[in-house]
Amino acid sequence: MADIMCPIIEDSIQEEDEEELEDGTEDAADKICEIDGTDNGELLAAVTKQRLKQKSEKDEEDEDCETDLELEEEKEEFDVTGRATYLSVCRKMGMIPVSYFLRHMTDQHLSLAHHGLAAQGMKALSHPLIKNTFILSLDLQDNYMEEEGGEYVADMINENCYITDLNLSNNKLGSRGCEAICKVLQTNVTLQSIDLSGNDFYDKDATNIAGALSENTRLKTLNLSHNNFGQTSSTEIASALAENETIENIDFSWNNFRMKSALSLCDGIASNSRLRVVNLAMNGFGNEGAFGVADILKQSGTVTSIDISHNRIASVGATVIGKALETNDLLKTLKIGYNPLGLDGLKTLLKAVCPDSNCVSVLDFSGIEIDKEFRAMKEELQQSRKIQIEHGRLLSDYVIVGKPKKKQSTFLGTPINEVTADNIMVVIKTYSDSNGLPLYDAMVTFDKTKEKKLTRNDFLLAFADVAIDLSGSDIDFLDSMLVDYKTSDGKIDYSALR
Repeated sequence: MADIMCPIIEDSIQEEDEEELEDGTEDAADKICEIDGTDNGELLAAVTKQRLKQKSEKDEEDEDCETDLELEEEKEEFDVTGRATYLSVCRKMGMIPVSYFLRHMTDQHLSLAHHGLAAQGMKALSHPLIKNTFILSLDLQDNYMEEEGGEYVADMINENCYITDLNLSNNKLGSRGCEAICKVLQTNVTLQSIDLSGNDFYDKDATNIAGALSENTRLKTLNLSHNNFGQTSSTEIASALAENETIENIDFSWNNFRMKSALSLCDGIASNSRLRVVNLAMNGFGNEGAFGVADILKQSGTVTSIDISHNRIASVGATVIGKALETNDLLKTLKIGYNPLGLDGLKTLLKAVCPDSNCVSVLDFSGIEIDKEFRAMKEELQQSRKIQIEHGRLLSDYVIVGKPKKKQSTFLGTPINEVTADNIMVVIKTYSDSNGLPLYDAMVTFDKTKEKKLTRNDFLLAFADVAIDLSGSDIDFLDSMLVDYKTSDGKIDYSALR
């Protein structure tokens, strides 16, 4: 009987433990048989089965223990803040770690501004920042990273999927840095705000900026102020900006957008369907740029705040913007201070926001003096609705020391009583030639038809283009003197200025 059962038992036992298990099972079976005097093969099979079950349970227990230990080891090795990585990198590079960074690696908002990191410091930081899952807002402004540092930043944000707000202002990133950052922005879906101001970007970098604006689908705030964009970059940037569907706040202040480039940029802004806050201060728009601003106010269905302060906009530009404001029921903030608007321009703009349908609640005329009439208009408006109006000093508040000199009434340096409809063009030409101002050339530039005729607005814009600022009274006087030079279609013949 025992001989018959042996093959069955051997088949049921695993190969690696076969001999050991068989010996132990037969010993146990022999002892049981001696006690009850039986020779039962079934008993041997039962003992074998029990032994197998006990061994299987022990193996599973050992396996579970090993798995737990492995998980604990892996958990201990995972560098969630990047601290160990940073210390290791600094040690290899022979650098002293930034202690402030080590203390604040778990902050959501981390500022490392003005730390003098330079390119190598940024290289060391990029490794732990790739792994860090705590930091959401990172300020790296003013660290003199230059182009190489910009590339390290780009590599970092290409891997990090937690940082949503990044400040890289005043780092002299240059063209290489611009290209690297913009390439990443084309595919990045995490960053919502980036500050690239003061980084020595020029017109040649406009293609990279345009690429980022066209492809990015996440960015809401972009600061490109204090760079050198201007004449040749406006078209590319404007086209990309018109296509972008996520940007809500953009800052182009302190660049070189003037005349035609200003008009081109404004056209892109007017065509954008998402922009709400626009900063165009310190660009030298002049009166021609004011026409572009007017287009934004007429066409945009989203812009609620616009800053065009410090832009050499005179009374002509103020009038154009005022007309556009009359039909705008969306704008809430207009900053147009530190421009030579004149009292007439100021009053035109103030009258434009008087209707109850107008939504302007902040009107900033900082740095521009007012008179008592303007003050009375302002007080009356503030009684009817809540509106904040900033402006310069009241003219009557000035203290005049000594006997004031009698001011002679002139037009472009010529006494008013000597200017007639017959010699008005001679007066204009004499003034422009004596001051070395290419007024005639400017008019040719504005003359699209090349017929030596300009509309009144283009005629006045040519004056502004060569920095001849005409006051409101000067413009009225000029209009009255140009009657003989106006053609049947209402244009002005400027050929006499040649």
